[in-house]
Amino acid sequence: MRVPTFLSSVLLPLAASAQLFGSNTVNPDPSAQRKLNVTLQVTFPGVSNELNVGPGNPSVRLVNGIPTHVSFNLVNFEASPIFVEAVGGSLWDAGKDVAVRNLTSKQLGGVEVAHGQKVEIPYEFVNEMHPREILLNLAVILRYEGEIVTVTAYNQAVAVVEAPTSLLDPQLLFLYLILTVIVAYSGYFVYNTWLASVIPITKRTKSDAPKLVRPTSPLAQSGKYDESWIPEHHIKKPTTSRAKSGVKNRKGGD
Repeated sequence: MRVPTFLSSVLLPLAASAQLFGSNTVNPDPSAQRKLNVTLQVTFPGVSNELNVGPGNPSVRLVNGIPTHVSFNLVNFEASPIFVEAVGGSLWDAGKDVAVRNLTSKQLGGVEVAHGQKVEIPYEFVNEMHPREILLNLAVILRYEGEIVTVTAYNQAVAVVEAPTSLLDPQLLFLYLILTVIVAYSGYFVYNTWLASVIPITKRTKSDAPKLVRPTSPLAQSGKYDESWIPEHHIKKPTTSRAKSGVKNRKGGD
């Protein structure tokens, strides 16, 4: 397919996306594409995506909600330059050979790769689906001598897994806070709507309040006091001079 120069900047990105995601029923077959003298490898940077598993098991895991980083490494061995238009991929049901989900495509706008040159193209996508084993297909859209060519870079089974959870996860803490507020508000609403009219609220009056009573000693209650400890001169009342003169007068009269 020859594309005029003045339309290439407009039509090629659209054609690349359509060629990447145009079919939902047939898995792209690399043998049906034009062969280009290039080498294309895909790596998954980051240990979070690599699994140490035995043979026959998926070697790459897609963690739900966490970006999966991909690196496309392309080397051009053609005599003419090759232009990279886009990269992308899709997820396929291996048993039914049906596309389950198309991944986000990255438009590059025609990155030129000269003869013998090597380029590295970063790419990432975020996946959200039920944990399962699925087929991951990653492809690169190239333009060579005006022709669009899709080159499959990766087409293997991967494992979709859930992200590890932690009690200190900010999202979980925020969820706990929201649930606590909802439960507290619901309890307050139920109490004011139904229980407040059923359960009477008793109010204390001043007469109901407990009175403080000062304890009194037994001697104070009987009106008697222990006088043994009181000095004698304090017990006997002193006689006044008037009383003494009255006694003497009486004796003189007698």
